[in-house]
Amino acid sequence: MTQRLRAVVIGCGTGGEGKARVHSIGYLHGKTYRQSSEVELVAAADLNEANAGNYAAEFGLERTYGDYREMLAKEQPDLVSVCTWPPLHAEMVIAAADSGARGIWCEKPMALSLGEADRMLDACARSGANLVVNHQRRYLPRFAEAKRLIADGAIGDVLTIHAGIDDWDILSWGTHRIDIYRFLLGERDCEWVVAQVDARNQTRKYGHLVEDHTLACFAFAGGVHGFLETGRAVPNAPGDPDFGQGRHHRHSRQFLHRKGQGTSLPVIGHQRMGGAGSAGRR
Repeated sequence: MTQRLRAVVIGCGTGGEGKARVHSIGYLHGKTYRQSSEVELVAAADLNEANAGNYAAEFGLERTYGDYREMLAKEQPDLVSVCTWPPLHAEMVIAAADSGARGIWCEKPMALSLGEADRMLDACARSGANLVVNHQRRYLPRFAEAKRLIADGAIGDVLTIHAGIDDWDILSWGTHRIDIYRFLLGERDCEWVVAQVDARNQTRKYGHLVEDHTLACFAFAGGVHGFLETGRAVPNAPGDPDFGQGRHHRHSRQFLHRKGQGTSLPVIGHQRMGGAGSAGRR
């Protein structure tokens, strides 16, 4: 029988119901590992002893740690999940790579700066570790259908993609939309970015500064432009069917515009009556 991969989680979280009506991110990683016959979740680390204890009880772990570096040294895991707040991502990914982990599953956003991201990539390149940043929304059915329609030429050549995220910021939510741009466009490179940011209120989320409002343009190879607007001032942003309705989830609308008659494909539309995301011309 093939030996199972040993996995650990850094950042257990509190568990229970969160803003997204799901368990803490660390619990989602743990459940994913538990569903695989090829992986064994062997340990977890959290600064909060109660959080670590609750996590161990949920997943039947014999060992938890208050120091993630000690866990990496003693457990020598094959797979490491990094489920902490973004300011800690870089140092933890680098430590996991240096420990000999073969795969590192890091929550988004990847890091708080390009310098941190470069150091993470360099560390993984040196050790041979595979680094995955968790932009899982590209696998939702509505985006897969939109990608298929684009690839089949159903809406012609895409010129622009527009998205607005009400009451959220680029790092906390916008990275999902940027990843969707690349997914829909067949992983085209982004050639340049221009943006204006309003951060006068010095708002902080998840341990770091976030903007109050952003308007950004991403230019992709082939001449396609992606426009992203974030913040409290985004107009007409409907509920996002990713997680249903509620004051925390008035997230976004996303449209693809094609050459010709100005028709568009609404990838995310109003979902007042529930159901799947729409995918069709309007």
